[in-house]
Amino acid sequence: MCLTKFYILFNLFILLSFINPLKANINIDSLLSIWDDETLSDTVRLNALKTVAWDGLAFKNADSAYILANKLLDYSTEKNVIRYQADALITLGVLSSFKGDNTKALDYYYRAYALNKEHDRKRGMSSNLLNIGNIYLDQGNSIKALENFYSALRINEELGDKGGIATNLINIANIHTEQGDYDAAMKFYRQAKEINSEIKNFRGIVISYYFIGDLFKKMGDYENALKNFYESLSISKAEKLDDAIAANSEKLGSLYLKDGNYIQAEKYYKEALLRYTNVSMKSGIAKAFNSLSNLFIHTGDLPSALRYAKKSMDIALEIENVESLRNASQSLSAVYHKMAQYKDAFEMHLLFIEMRDSIANIENQREAIRMNVEHEYDKKKALIESEQEKREALVFEEMRRKNFQIIASLTGLSMTILLAGLFFVQRNKITKERNRSEDLLLNILPAETANELKEKGYAVAKQYNQVTVLFTDFIGFTKVSEQLKPHQLVEIVNECFSAFDRIMEKYEIEKIKTVGDAYMAAGGMHGNIENHAVNMINAAIEIQLFLNQFNIKQEIKGNQPLKARVGLHTGAVVAGIVGIKKFQYDIWGDTVNTAARMESNGETGKVNISETTYKLIKEHFNCEYRGEIEVKGKGKVAMYFVNKKDDA
Repeated sequence: MCLTKFYILFNLFILLSFINPLKANINIDSLLSIWDDETLSDTVRLNALKTVAWDGLAFKNADSAYILANKLLDYSTEKNVIRYQADALITLGVLSSFKGDNTKALDYYYRAYALNKEHDRKRGMSSNLLNIGNIYLDQGNSIKALENFYSALRINEELGDKGGIATNLINIANIHTEQGDYDAAMKFYRQAKEINSEIKNFRGIVISYYFIGDLFKKMGDYENALKNFYESLSISKAEKLDDAIAANSEKLGSLYLKDGNYIQAEKYYKEALLRYTNVSMKSGIAKAFNSLSNLFIHTGDLPSALRYAKKSMDIALEIENVESLRNASQSLSAVYHKMAQYKDAFEMHLLFIEMRDSIANIENQREAIRMNVEHEYDKKKALIESEQEKREALVFEEMRRKNFQIIASLTGLSMTILLAGLFFVQRNKITKERNRSEDLLLNILPAETANELKEKGYAVAKQYNQVTVLFTDFIGFTKVSEQLKPHQLVEIVNECFSAFDRIMEKYEIEKIKTVGDAYMAAGGMHGNIENHAVNMINAAIEIQLFLNQFNIKQEIKGNQPLKARVGLHTGAVVAGIVGIKKFQYDIWGDTVNTAARMESNGETGKVNISETTYKLIKEHFNCEYRGEIEVKGKGKVAMYFVNKKDDA
């Protein structure tokens, strides 16, 4: 379980209002002049420096803000000004979390909490508890996270701090989201939005819309997801919140990519990249580069995909972030594979596996820490407990550094040599045999199902809500077969079905099976699911075009032509493996039956589709409405012939 950095940083920003309300326009040069003026009082100078570090630079230039926050801490400690010591520690905690260093962030937050508690600064205590809770939540320890959230909430209620109450409602909603209780999560998110709107807390409103949008996305309601992301983005731009603009743009880009609107996806991904760069959020920059790489993989612009994937990898190596390394190596592997650079693709795939396994190990370590914390919870006092947590975090950090030393050695100039020696020499025979077995398995099953079967020994049937199913059937096949010898018949059918297979592969469509002279395939379960209906129609048209060319050759040879009907329908299916011996991947549901009816009620040489499929592809093809046709077992069903691509 991993809380987004965007959400953590938003919470930090909101509840740090006890430092100072955020200022719309900060004259940094003027404030630095005040800090440099030693004739002024310590309080005036410290306030100027704090304002520059937090209000002026924290979300625009994190590196510079970090330097100034350390100056603030050193000088306030020297002068024993408690308030500014705590403010400096919180700012340093925020910036450490920004950089992905949760160990340092926890240390700063605990030190700030101790100072605030000693001087009864309740708003500061509430903010520290929220920040600490977010770190624990990011580490997978929901029990410790909730403990801190509820402690913060009690202080907020005691103070009548509506902004703090709203933020804690969002924290609680987030935990419900992680647990899959979407109804409860939506209730708390909307309560938080109402409170933030009442007090005109614009950043809080931005957060609320963002997470309501994200929840709708998880629920599959993309229309409402878009509406809420756009609301959040609009307010973010009005308030000039670069970090929020980046996060919302990233989400909008992903939705447009899913919808197949590549122009809009590119626009928002590049907007996210610009804004992440403005606030020096390197993990965000790596993510934006990787998103652009995935986008260009979809569009087929492999040089651009490679360029952005390499940039993502460079930053991932710089910040030593396992998740960023995993994503970048996965993208590089995919690009290299499509470019037929198989050695490079294999090396990146090995790195992807290493990073994926590292993440799994980290999750296991988090679970061990969580169990230990629960066991010790009732025994330890707050200060002792915080010291223990810091020691555990330092141990964890040391383990992380050692892991990255290994990773760095593999990803430097020596990586190719080491991997070649390890995998191409020592395990060459094993790898060949394993690849042969995997190729055979992937020839029978989809990759996702094959992987599940290898890992678990079984594969669970899955439901897909929008799949387009295609059926073809040769007309007069019995008559043709009677005129041919058995081996000739097999050769003809094999030639046709092999061509169909190549067409399916071209459009990333899953071949399901052949039964006699019938061919069945489905799109929308794997591969390019965003445009699956359009791809299915393109494939159906190409099948008929192939048969036209094939039949010309048949007629020249003096053979009977082999003509076919093609029918398609879109809807929900269940997919899984049938049997335990000679098992077969198959799909079931009324969608399959309706698709078969589309084929049987079609005409030779044409592509017949249902109204459901028509609505998905009507902007891309010229279609002829056939009216409502009586179908056995279904009554009257609207059908359309697809004539050609719409070139308008």
